[in-house]
Amino acid sequence: MPMTAESHVVRCGQCHRERVVAVSNLRPPCFRNIEEQADCPEILQHRPSGDETLLTMMCGALAASFAENLERAEVDVVDRGGVWQVACRIPGDRDRHYSSDQARWQGEIWRRCGGTGLTRRFRKAAKEADQASRSRRRMRRLIPVLEFVVVVAAISVAWFLLARTTRQPTEVAMQAVAAEQPPIAAVGIATTSAPAVRLLDAEPLGPQPAVLEAAASPSPVAVPSPSQAPLAEQAPSTEQAPSTEQVPSNPDTKAVASVPPAVVDAASTAPAAPPPEPLAEPEMVSLPGGTFTMGSSLAPSEAPTHSVSIKPFAISKAVVTVRAWSQCVAAKACPYMATDENEDAPVTNVSFNDAQQFIAWLSQATQTKFRLPTEAEWEFAARGGTRTKYWWGDDIQPGMVNCKGCNGDQSARQTARAEDFKPNPFGLHDMGGNVAQWVSDCWHKNYHGAVADGSAWVDQGYCVFHVIRSGSWRSAANDVRPASRDYYDGRIRYPTHGFRVARSL
Repeated sequence: MPMTAESHVVRCGQCHRERVVAVSNLRPPCFRNIEEQADCPEILQHRPSGDETLLTMMCGALAASFAENLERAEVDVVDRGGVWQVACRIPGDRDRHYSSDQARWQGEIWRRCGGTGLTRRFRKAAKEADQASRSRRRMRRLIPVLEFVVVVAAISVAWFLLARTTRQPTEVAMQAVAAEQPPIAAVGIATTSAPAVRLLDAEPLGPQPAVLEAAASPSPVAVPSPSQAPLAEQAPSTEQAPSTEQVPSNPDTKAVASVPPAVVDAASTAPAAPPPEPLAEPEMVSLPGGTFTMGSSLAPSEAPTHSVSIKPFAISKAVVTVRAWSQCVAAKACPYMATDENEDAPVTNVSFNDAQQFIAWLSQATQTKFRLPTEAEWEFAARGGTRTKYWWGDDIQPGMVNCKGCNGDQSARQTARAEDFKPNPFGLHDMGGNVAQWVSDCWHKNYHGAVADGSAWVDQGYCVFHVIRSGSWRSAANDVRPASRDYYDGRIRYPTHGFRVARSL
């Protein structure tokens, strides 16, 4: 099963507050937001002092409310933009839509969460979605055949109507001198005497009287006999052979040749496929490296300050955008579709694991080895060669960073494009504010024992919590400093989290 994670809003039955519950196939349901878990009455009552093992658990009252919501959930099959999907409606939460495979995976997750009834409904709906999709695919395969039949029928009708309006040339009975006529026996035509010369006006094809009269004559061709020579002097001297044009026996094989070219072109010309969208590869800025003082004395987690040597590396000029992420989703290498309609905006709601999936896809697509920046590389790039509190000075200035109250407004703005704010001296955008950014280091509560070579400070084996830098549009001014640092569960998505990429030189 691929990594799957969702967030669900649940009203707790004990404190009656809405909480966000994270659900994934990696662990049982839990609090998604640490700040919501921190003020839970039940956890505060039982949590030992200094125990960090409860950061991902969920209280019993919230778990009971969540289980009750799952049993009341409605699952059905809906048509969304020509694609059959499974829709799940959980009371108090937003509607969710899944492909049939995703629905089966999600049903398995609900089974692990104890929602056996919801699991059965998901499996049944996934089966119905597959059946509806197969029926639609069969119909789509028949449509070109039906269209071809309709076009051929239309062309055949047009040719037939055109042939019906073609009139035969007038038959003129001619008398010729017997001496001037070749012997009839020589051409193999039986001679019969005709009582009189018949003048036939041009008639349309069909059972007209003149045609019936001609059909009654035993002679296949009207040839005057020698006994009719006196009458030949009264006939015109110009000979005109009767038309022998006949309706083709198989009009379908010759109809296209009788139809105007514009009709055939309109029936056979299909719209050209749009050209493939170029890969939205992040623009990289190469930095020469160097030695700088990392950390500050403004927060315990930023101490102690220490000297770090950075090797040359490249870092993306801006945060990874919605456009680049959508291409990864289209390649089926990233797990979900970004919801921001602005393709130039930074992609958000990305977990550490999501970022690693994007980097693996980007490295394969470009044949270049990308990675997340280390925490030391990120701070070195964010400072831009300065030693002040912010890269522009020690005081906040409007128009420099997107954060809460940083531009004269106390309401939090949504994500902005990179071009909306000035770059730092290294030419990098959003190295503070706008979007909080994952780095490759595991979380450590301070810098005691930190590495000094600029590499990632990671623990042996797998670490759950990873460092986040930059702050976001929801953060206060103190949280968007180059030295400010935070952490989060790398398996969980959060609306303010994004990332940028780096590579070694």
